[in-house]
Amino acid sequence: MKKKYIFGGIGALVLITLVVALGFSLASKDSIDYLRNQEVDNLSFENAKLSYKNGVSTFTVEVYNETDKDYDVKSIDIKLKDKKGKITTLVGEVEDGLKSSEGRVVTAEVKANVTKSVDLEYVVNK
Repeated sequence: MKKKYIFGGIGALVLITLVVALGFSLASKDSIDYLRNQEVDNLSFENAKLSYKNGVSTFTVEVYNETDKDYDVKSIDIKLKDKKGKITTLVGEVEDGLKSSEGRVVTAEVKANVTKSVDLEYVVNK
């Protein structure tokens, strides 16, 4: 009889551990999937990161010109959407455009906490 309780207790503990681990895995996956690499208008956006410190959210992304010609881009609108559908737009400046196959880190900031965003859209301003 004691063996049934021991095995039942161990089984319940394993099941609870799996459910909790799966929940954390899904929560963290959902919260960062929107930062995936993307390509928009022949520009590649890679390794996006979003952080929040001292009341300021900072967004950084590596932007690469995937064409064989110089790309005249002035800025990039970074549109972050939260769970309620509210969109916050950050603007990353790209001075002097991008030469063929050139890459550059673009940074944009906003005085708000947008780290709980669920969607991301880039708009290239030429």
